[in-house]
Amino acid sequence: MALQPITSILGHAHTGIGCPRIANRRQFLGLATTIAVAPALLLPRKSFASTARPDEIDAGFWLSARSVRLVRPNTSQRIELTYWRDGAYLDDAYSELCFFLLDRRERLAVQMAPAVFDLTFATQRWFELATGKRATTTITDAYRTNRTNVLVGGAELSAHKVGAALDGLLDNVTLPTYAAMLLRFSAGGVGLYPRLVHWDVVRNPV
Repeated sequence: MALQPITSILGHAHTGIGCPRIANRRQFLGLATTIAVAPALLLPRKSFASTARPDEIDAGFWLSARSVRLVRPNTSQRIELTYWRDGAYLDDAYSELCFFLLDRRERLAVQMAPAVFDLTFATQRWFELATGKRATTTITDAYRTNRTNVLVGGAELSAHKVGAALDGLLDNVTLPTYAAMLLRFSAGGVGLYPRLVHWDVVRNPV
């Protein structure tokens, strides 16, 4: 699935490659005045183990407010906010999430593909509805500059470079289970590694 074009916070349309780089949070939030974002994920129905996906049991699931709770272990930073409500992405919250997921080595942020937030939200809500416990996603890697991608041995066409991928885990869920949950949404590529799961919204489901 191709990365949807997003209107740049500098006023130019792009598909992620060559996204504008922002050096600090004040600049990022100050420039993000009108952000046109990709539509909500349209996901097919399937069953997973004995638990139904949340959008399978609630026809209005994608119309409700969307919030995420994230932590970055390398910096001990945490964030919890609602980024979508009443049919639209919230500019300030979207910008704050993008900055939270910056390249921590070079302290640079880009516009992330909104679908990665939607996928993270959906798996968190699935866990919460199934267990009655609050969900937190630990993010080990997000946006990467070209230089960082080379340093970590990333693929040349890595979705991390265009802000369309995340690596991490859903707390209190095994890695194979989390990978299976992500795959159930058929929203992009999923990779299972010894200590983390990769998910993106660019590749075909794998």
